Amino acid sequence: MKCSRSFERAESSTRDVLKVARGRPFRLLVPTSIQPSSQPTPEIRYQPSMLSVPSAASTVAPENGADPGSPQAPRPARRKLWFFVALSGIAGVTATAALERPAVTRDVRSGSPGYRRSSSGIDQHWQRKNVTVYLDSSLKKLDPNASEAVIQAFGSWAASDPRVPNLTFDSGNTTTQPTQDGKSTVSYAEITTPGHEKDVAITVTYSNDKTGEILEADVLLNARYPMGVLTADMKSKVPGLHETEAADCQSRYDAQNVTTHEAGHFFGLGEDMVEREATMFLSIGQCEVHKRELAATDVGALSTLYADSASEAASAGPKACSFGPARFGGGSAFFAAMLGISALRRRRRF
Repeated sequence: MKCSRSFERAESSTRDVLKVARGRPFRLLVPTSIQPSSQPTPEIRYQPSMLSVPSAASTVAPENGADPGSPQAPRPARRKLWFFVALSGIAGVTATAALERPAVTRDVRSGSPGYRRSSSGIDQHWQRKNVTVYLDSSLKKLDPNASEAVIQAFGSWAASDPRVPNLTFDSGNTTTQPTQDGKSTVSYAEITTPGHEKDVAITVTYSNDKTGEILEADVLLNARYPMGVLTADMKSKVPGLHETEAADCQSRYDAQNVTTHEAGHFFGLGEDMVEREATMFLSIGQCEVHKRELAATDVGALSTLYADSASEAASAGPKACSFGPARFGGGSAFFAAMLGISALRRRRRF
């Protein structure tokens, strides 16, 4: 896969990547690395049967001090009718509020590798044919060649299946921390997301809970750890150790190795809990570079995820990425979104 660079700005080719109507249902995904609380937040769902409640006359105290054991005169039918009207009104308001409130669920992933699914059971993936990835200027602090390493990392996935979106790489006004601003970014800074401060990298994904469409995904490489673009030494791979180390390691993490893993999350894949040689294996070590090359399980998972894409995408040729202009329309910051955080853990070296 080859990537060309072009900074030409074409005013006439302005693309509004995110057009999301207000009020569409979304859900909030708690990071998989955070343990579920002892009392998980309940999900409120509309239950049609809630309007069919039994009579509560037996719980109503008798009026005017009458003896509870003495025979009671028949109550007017109008009083009972008003009771059910009031109760039905309260139930209707409660149901309406539940429908308007975004669903709050937890996403616990496992498998080799797993997928994210919406509450309606739809796999979350990109539905747009063209996606722009913004490379933040903070990458220059990581390594002079960091941007090129990021492009190569994403390109490994783009070249593996013709049904994934075409990628365009751009630079511009971006933020180092993941922000729901309509721009999918890759940046380098210390992670401040609670519970993820010690992760090597995280990917924050926003998606439509109803359709499963990924709307934005931000990758953040953690500046807390020494990181650089290392030189792969294929001769250093020792059978049984499932890893290839860099010749110029100096106890650093390889930016391309890390980003290739995070790019898998970007496209919708979860962690691989089993295959240690896979790019999507959930942990990473210093000096490691073998995640740059996708394993068969990685390619198979991506192909399965995007197998139901549009037929015209399936007939397209190998994917290419470019470095060019892209613009976003206004109003994208006002949509509610499902938030998912994928974290890459350190692996201790003994």
